[in-house]
Formats: sequence, C-alpha cells, structure tokens
Amino acid sequence: MKKYQQTLAIIWLIGSAATATILFFQMQSGHFAGKEKEVWSWFLPNVMPTLLLIIGVLVASAIKPTINPANPDSFLFKVTAGVSVFYLFLVFATVAFQFTGTPALDLMRNANFLLGPMQGLTAATLGVFFAK
Repeated sequence: MKKYQQTLAIIWLIGSAATATILFFQMQSGHFAGKEKEVWSWFLPNVMPTLLLIIGVLVASAIKPTINPANPDSFLFKVTAGVSVFYLFLVFATVAFQFTGTPALDLMRNANFLLGPMQGLTAATLGVFFAK
C-alpha cells in the first residue's frame, strides 16, 4: 500500500508542479495582463485539496506507521493512477495549450465543466489509497 501511495504522490506532485511552473512563467511574461489572481484562483482549487490529502496521509503514516497495512488491489491502483494522470493532463493542457485564440481565463472557466466531474472521480479512486 505504501508503494502505491508514494507512486500516486509522485504523479500528483510532478503533474501539479509542471502546471504551476508554466503558470508562473506565463505570469512573469505578462500573459495574464493583471488577471493573475483569477488564474491562481482557478488552478489552486483544482490541485490543492488532493495534494493536501495525499501529503497529510503520507506525513501521518510516517509519524505513526500502520501495524497491519491493507492488501491493495493492483487493478484499482492502475485505474487510480490512470484517472489521476488524465485529470492532471487536463489541468496541464488547459494551461499549456492556450494558443487557440480563446482568452486564457475563458479557456480555464470552460475547462471546469469537465474538470469538476473528473476531480470527483479522481478523489473517489484516490480515497481507497489515502483514506483511513
């Protein structure tokens, strides 16, 4: 279970960090023209709740290790990893592919129609690996 938790944590940390890095550089280059607060208000709620859950469980597990860890289901892990990668790709793609001519904030707002349900599905599958 610990191995699966660590793998999922790495997926989420890398995916979130890559997107945050692009947003940071876009912000520094003036891409958002004074609307930086709106951009971060879109991005942070899409990744922080899940990251806080993952990190919180990993820290709690490090402080007080489980005596009898659960026997994880490898298929469910693969589904969870796949859903996580897809969700993080959608967040990343929303930020990275802003060459369509649509204003960045409109693109982000429109992406929420898919990101909201996907975040729920992702959280549901991650709950198996991180809920106590």
